[in-house]
Amino acid sequence: KSQVAQLIKEFYFPPDKSLTYKDKLKGFKTVFGDCFFNFGIHRDANLQRKFSPLYLYFFNVTGGPSTTSVFTDYRDVFHPVIDFGLSIVKMYVKEILLGIPREDLSVNHFDDVLLAFPITTAVGKGHEFYNLSKSWVKLLVNFAADVPTDFMGEDLKHVPGKGSWKYLHINKRPESISPTFVNRVQFLQSIGVQ
Repeated sequence: KSQVAQLIKEFYFPPDKSLTYKDKLKGFKTVFGDCFFNFGIHRDANLQRKFSPLYLYFFNVTGGPSTTSVFTDYRDVFHPVIDFGLSIVKMYVKEILLGIPREDLSVNHFDDVLLAFPITTAVGKGHEFYNLSKSWVKLLVNFAADVPTDFMGEDLKHVPGKGSWKYLHINKRPESISPTFVNRVQFLQSIGVQ
């Protein structure tokens, strides 16, 4: 196990490079995202595509409604439920009531839901992300209705049963992509991560 951990550390945090705090933070976000989300989704998609139609997107909208501050403001002081509750209250007061923008660190789990539903912020007319939000909701509704689906003109295509595939990159300029994490997933598989 320690050998695998060392290989992962060297891959995401190259020892021959002088890393700044931001480099380390980026590496941490990348390894966290790969190990907790990208690896499993990509592996499971590879299995599922043999049995049923499968559609994949890679949500990468930064600067909009996000739950990142819930995690970055988290402090391990009390019981975790209380600590998360306090970080949510802090986020609400700072971002919603006072209008203080958060540092845009990354995209977080659940951010796609925040763009579709006014849970923490309302994305109404005039909001920077209004058209993006409308396009996102349209994609979700059309997909549920089983009609041809696109996001801002870029078609959502099903994953083929064999061979390589692309994800619909959901951002301000959508496109079909082979995400960079695919190479990182292949690295993790090569060292025995399952």
